[in-house]
Amino acid sequence: EIYTLSLHDALPIYYLTDPNSAILFFETHLGARQLAHPGALPLKFVTILGLEPDEGAIEISPPGPFEGMTDPDANRWNKQLVEPSTTLPPRYGVYWLGIRTTSLKKAVLKIESRGVYLQERNLILPIDPKAKSVSIYGPNFNVFALVERPKRHGDTGEFGMDHIQLLVKNVDDNVRFFVDVFGAAVINRWEHSAIVTVAGFPIAMSDPVGLDLDPKEVQERLPDKFHFEADHLSFLYSDIHPAVEAAIAKGHKFAVLPTRVEYFGKPTPYTFAVINSPDGLPFELTSEDGRVGARDRYAQGK
Repeated sequence: EIYTLSLHDALPIYYLTDPNSAILFFETHLGARQLAHPGALPLKFVTILGLEPDEGAIEISPPGPFEGMTDPDANRWNKQLVEPSTTLPPRYGVYWLGIRTTSLKKAVLKIESRGVYLQERNLILPIDPKAKSVSIYGPNFNVFALVERPKRHGDTGEFGMDHIQLLVKNVDDNVRFFVDVFGAAVINRWEHSAIVTVAGFPIAMSDPVGLDLDPKEVQERLPDKFHFEADHLSFLYSDIHPAVEAAIAKGHKFAVLPTRVEYFGKPTPYTFAVINSPDGLPFELTSEDGRVGARDRYAQGK
């Protein structure tokens, strides 16, 4: 292995209309806690939420542009904003984030009593049809799958990160992408679905048929439209440069080559690169000075 990859960073980065209410949703219903930013100059526009120690995190942010930041893609935010709705057609990208719980019945009773709307009461996971699961609507009608799992050694919270489900056009193309770029291990492959692990974390992918969708109704990721959803996924490396070079050697092109993030003209601990999946879903390769493991500090007072 020529580089070290760890899942102890944000997995999905959600851009949402009302970040404060979204943060409250995760804290109230899923027991999330806010994690501290590194360095002396925290990025004010993003909140990092952890469900359980020693796992990846969720980032919540409004759409940009952001004060103090220079975006390498000048047109990134010059898009038509698509109003969140349950009636929007499905789109290639993150279909749901899977959240595990030790008692699905208990979790559902609690969140339903607080007014959270269940999308599917008997959700069938393409990668694990025997698992007990439901899907719920979260902020901006993003879908989250609650999955019952046996309690793992070391668990401290009621909820934790279980998997990510992607809706993809071609499963083989996406499997190849994850293997080439992230050194993913292929766990299983079916006719319309597959599951790979990246640094031990499960990434499921299914084409429309694998998710009982009409392929003609699934929307492409159009560059001029902005959806309030999980906009991209991020993985943490000790050093992203060897990983980027290895992917380029295999014929992959990066939308953003390794770049040190600056905030109000000062360097931050972050270096990142961006590569798009075969369906146009952005992925960030990120490094953070001095960290290769889980974030170990909560935000003050959180």
